Amino acid sequence: MTADSPAEGLTSAAALERLARAYGVATRYDDADGVPHAVAPETVVAVLASFGVDASTPRSAADAVADHLRQRSSRVLPPVVVVRSGQPASTIARVTPGTRAQAQVTTDAGAVIGCSTPAGPGPAPADASADLPPRHQQVIRIPALPPGWHQLSVQAGAESRSCTLLATPPGGARRPERRRRWGWAAQLYALPSSTSWGIGDLADLAELASVSGREFGADLVVCNPLHAGALTRPVEDSPYSPSSRQFHNPIYLRVDATPEYRAAPPDVRRLVDAHRPDVGADLIDRERVWRAKQAALEMLFEQSDPALRAERLHRARAEHGPAVDTFALFSAAAERYGRRWPDWPAGLRSADDALVPALRAQLAGRIDFHVWLQALCREQLLAAAEAARAGGMAVGIVHDLAVGVDPGGADAWARPDLLVRGMTIGAPPDGFYSAG
Repeated sequence: MTADSPAEGLTSAAALERLARAYGVATRYDDADGVPHAVAPETVVAVLASFGVDASTPRSAADAVADHLRQRSSRVLPPVVVVRSGQPASTIARVTPGTRAQAQVTTDAGAVIGCSTPAGPGPAPADASADLPPRHQQVIRIPALPPGWHQLSVQAGAESRSCTLLATPPGGARRPERRRRWGWAAQLYALPSSTSWGIGDLADLAELASVSGREFGADLVVCNPLHAGALTRPVEDSPYSPSSRQFHNPIYLRVDATPEYRAAPPDVRRLVDAHRPDVGADLIDRERVWRAKQAALEMLFEQSDPALRAERLHRARAEHGPAVDTFALFSAAAERYGRRWPDWPAGLRSADDALVPALRAQLAGRIDFHVWLQALCREQLLAAAEAARAGGMAVGIVHDLAVGVDPGGADAWARPDLLVRGMTIGAPPDGFYSAG
């Protein structure tokens, strides 16, 4: 029996193992000491159930294996295609004999880009099912794309299919030298300076990187995740439970480092400075800090030059695409309805729900404010990266990445199709804490 043959006659354990492998669910892992562990079968069954796959009995698991093989054999496109942005790539479409695929990409900015399909479909796929009509493999050549979540569409005869096409950011250049490098691991929020507002901020990060490289010869600074957290009450304290991993947390902004602050008249700057919270150096009070920064930033946003503000918003939307408006809409709606979208009124519980367009129109001004905050975050992060380079750092600033996102947060609201409901993940066991 080959790896992709029907599951008749498999034992319960073998059927579950094959089904888990088919859906990318791990059934074993090695701990920090290299000791192998088996995942409990009931855990594997529960994870598969969250995908809508019944593995509760040996018969249902075997049937699910056979059904998966039939689905995979009959599909035209893979569920997701991943390419590197800025580089041409290719994928395979499965077409019926005698047809020729036509393909195009619709970018997340709405542009339509054609793909080429070289003549001469390839041979039948190796995993073709004997009880399904035959299919041939057609190469689709994808042109260089900008980073983002795009859509690949294929028309082959009477069949029309599409799938998500993810263009990842370009990789960093590898340096040829192999000398050992060192640097700091820093929790940015715990590094407030005498000039920051009760919490370490992006200007503090820039200063740390600059001094560490210039005076101590450090090559990198690794900091905690700077993802966007929930900034409505109660403010989320953990950087590892973000609302969005796509965008940044404006609590780390340095208010007086913004162009709007520097351009403001003295009386406005005095009013902004008056918002600075009086918090002790041994206390991180995120809620108080954010209330103060939010009020100060709102003042700067409102008094800024309208033409310059419009230009900055346009640039932020061009850089991030529609995703930044969706995130900003979530942030504005969370101020009205609370930080968790499952508690919002019906019709607003995902970005595609029926009442969302009307809400978007109602909150247009507030959406602009949150887009503007992301533009500021990007500017100050780039300034920190430049400070690291100017200080002689070979690597620069390395950002930690949260394993997942808050299921009630912005990413889950914007793209519910990418998340499995009812599943959570904690910190895995490691050498420091074996229980995880």
